[in-house]
Order: sequence, then C-alpha cells, then structure tokens
Amino acid sequence: MKDEAELPRLEVASPADRPITCITLETNIAFATRLKLHVAHCPASSYAQSAAEWEKTRLDYAARFTQNRCKRTL
Repeated sequence: MKDEAELPRLEVASPADRPITCITLETNIAFATRLKLHVAHCPASSYAQSAAEWEKTRLDYAARFTQNRCKRTL
C-alpha cells in the first residue's frame, strides 16, 4: 500500500471534463424549462398536455444534476 501511494498519479481525464450525464441532464432541464415557459405563455398550445410530465422530469433531472455534482454551463 505504501509503494502504491508513492507512485505518480495518472490523470485519465481533466477535472474540467464533464461527464456526458451532466450534459444530457442539463439539456433536458433546459428543454423542460422552455416548454414550461411556452405553455405559460400559450396555454392552448398542443404541448400543454405533455408539459406536466416534463415538469416532473425537470424536477427529477434537477435532483440528479445536484447528486452528480454537475456544474451548469448553459
């Protein structure tokens, strides 16, 4: 264990690299937010029915975003 601790650390990925999970979650959160704003502006929109489902998804993905310690870029 001591010998392993003395080995140089090999960085496979930069800390600045974001996992694909974070990018996907952030994109879906942004889409759900835009859909919510659209339906608020146009309540008769054909997207109004799916907005409630997307709101649940947005909240779930926001929680996952926090759990994965993702950082916002959008």
